[in-house]
Amino acid sequence: VDMKRNLTTLCGMLGKFGGTHNLGRPVKEAFSEKVQRRLATTVPPRPMAEMSFRDAVTKLEKMLQDIHAALLVEETGAFKDPCNLVNFLQFWNVREPLTFARATLQTWLFGDLKVAPSIEKLLLKDVKGLVLREDKLLDPINWTVEVPADPRHQIARLIDNFRQKASMDYQNMYQSFNRRSYLRKAEAIDTELHELSRENWIVEEDPESEPIPYFPLTYWVYHHKVRQMEWIVELGFEQDVYAPDELALMYWYLQHLTASRVEHLKRIRLFLSNRHERLLREDRNTEKARNMLLTLGYNTNLTAEAIAIHSLAFSLFTLYSLLNYLKLLGGEDRPCSSDRLRYQLRMKPFFNISTPELPAYVDVWDPVYASGGSQEQCNKAEDALKTAKERITVLKSLGPQEMKYVGNEVEYQNRVRQMLRSCIATGLAIASVRAACAKYGSEDKADSLHKDVLRSVLNVEIPNPETRYAAQWVVPKITQKKAKS
Repeated sequence: VDMKRNLTTLCGMLGKFGGTHNLGRPVKEAFSEKVQRRLATTVPPRPMAEMSFRDAVTKLEKMLQDIHAALLVEETGAFKDPCNLVNFLQFWNVREPLTFARATLQTWLFGDLKVAPSIEKLLLKDVKGLVLREDKLLDPINWTVEVPADPRHQIARLIDNFRQKASMDYQNMYQSFNRRSYLRKAEAIDTELHELSRENWIVEEDPESEPIPYFPLTYWVYHHKVRQMEWIVELGFEQDVYAPDELALMYWYLQHLTASRVEHLKRIRLFLSNRHERLLREDRNTEKARNMLLTLGYNTNLTAEAIAIHSLAFSLFTLYSLLNYLKLLGGEDRPCSSDRLRYQLRMKPFFNISTPELPAYVDVWDPVYASGGSQEQCNKAEDALKTAKERITVLKSLGPQEMKYVGNEVEYQNRVRQMLRSCIATGLAIASVRAACAKYGSEDKADSLHKDVLRSVLNVEIPNPETRYAAQWVVPKITQKKAKS
């Protein structure tokens, strides 16, 4: 409360600074280059930072606004749930807060003034909410057993071991996404847990299939790992890193990652449903069964969100692959570049990741830059777009509480609205290409003559991040121009 009151007072004082600034006089000798050289810790020393009074006030105002926005993490209680906290930090970082505001929030969360639970408690709460709700592996009784030979004591020891080893990576999840060793640790601990508890085996619906093991810690790590890989790819779109003829490749990789996460969430749901049914059969207390329904609901919501992202990314990938095939995006005159080198450049952050494995260049380049009939490609893009709209409608009906966006209610609604607008704009772009191909192209693969005609009548514009409905969804603006006579 005191912090919020002080921030409000400071913001009110900013207006007075401009009115009284002309009453003072600059004292340049108060800080000289000689003093700067003594204070600088770099060699050679950095030059003195010179900033106008107006720029200084603007920066101070932004810093206060960032800190004021960070206060919502405590006011809304977003710090109590790890999923809410992750989403809050993700939206807060979109503001591009200044360094002091970042350090202030970090101190509130994990420093001397921390308001959030410890990292280890957040980690276990995250694991419980995603893969181990009402599971015997996280039964509090396990931590009360002191007999070393008791399986419950050994389970508690293994969970504590995982929590201690993973806590630092969990805290730095925004700075580190390469969890190769982290994943191996989870797999080793999961293997030992299965030796102590064999009730987590389940049979697929196909009676001929063999029982498959449930590795909850590994599944939890993999889910966070793939999500962070998706965020890195999306950041490239937001920062306008990719060239126009590379957008098909990167949207292909984004839909590849989200497809993997969708299948992963479905497998997690298989085990959660089995546990829920077992609780209904064995436990007369239905409270645990109701808690399981919360986790199952969140799993369903995450799956709907992942399918929406996958479908929209697949639609844009198909559209851009067709535009590449028609040579409407440029990129042909690059004497010092090749397709393979550009693929290695864009995939360099993911080369050292073994799971999910990075597809080979040959397996990626053929679907990205080879095209079938134009009408067939447009049909694929529209079918995916239809699925995306259906899932976005589901997300629109859900509240921030169900999607774990407490503290970012407005941002969540804006995000869903922006995705829907991006879908509509993508549909218009597909319709423009379809109409031009039907009028000037051919039903089969376009020959060189038809390509030349299409290039002369179609104009493709890639919007800047500031003019897009959503920065991570690069929807081309396609218009027809009069054919040259």
